[in-house]
Amino acid sequence: MASLSKPWSLVTQFWPPRPTFTDADIPRGSQTGRVFMVAGGNAGIGYELCRILVGTGATVYMATRFKERAEASIESIKASSVRDAARRFAQEEDKHDVLWNNAGIGPNAVEYGLTSILVDTSAPRNGVDFAVLQTSTRNQTTNYAASKAGAWVLEREFGRRHISDGVLRVVMNPGNLDAGSFKRTPRFAMFMMRMLWLQKPVFGAYAELFAGLSPEVTRDTSGRYIFPWGRLVPDSSVVRQDILKAAEPEELGGLGYGKKLWE
Repeated sequence: MASLSKPWSLVTQFWPPRPTFTDADIPRGSQTGRVFMVAGGNAGIGYELCRILVGTGATVYMATRFKERAEASIESIKASSVRDAARRFAQEEDKHDVLWNNAGIGPNAVEYGLTSILVDTSAPRNGVDFAVLQTSTRNQTTNYAASKAGAWVLEREFGRRHISDGVLRVVMNPGNLDAGSFKRTPRFAMFMMRMLWLQKPVFGAYAELFAGLSPEVTRDTSGRYIFPWGRLVPDSSVVRQDILKAAEPEELGGLGYGKKLWE
């Protein structure tokens, strides 16, 4: 079975089963009083997620690098205006319930559904090659995969440092989505990808909704990986066991890469 785990992992991420947790599972007004922030919320998955969250009654902050794009997106979904979201958030809120890291900030980029697959197939052994960390390599695919593997390692380190604070964290693959990252792809190639595997961005939003609000995500499942469109994967089923071991502290038998990257 071990020899089949990698191919099956790729297949089930390219063609996921139907989402089991959507906006239909969150009654309108049920999140009133809660505070959410969506990084990269002005387009793609982040936009779709904001659109869903606004209907729940929560206060939703849309964090983005481009104020004009954010304001246009905010207007289209009737969200509250967010200028300098981090500054306003610190001034106006005394709590923070859920943060969705999108747009390349977190372990998986919002518009790059192939991220998880690239990590599985192209990241260097143990996820990070410290010998070329400052200079990178000439292989851009390897560089990209390594950057995401490194973010995955950092995410697990963050969780270890803050689990006692009650902070739960998960890392996820939002799926293969037609969300803007293939803008320069030839038309025929785009046609074939849309026919074969690309899905609408809202499906990625369902995966993120699951990660942030599903009752299945608890203290006991904190740190687990999530497949599209919202499936918790135990560590034992992760293809890149070498990355998981590298992320573990040395005192637990790992390589201590999490601490090394963090510091």
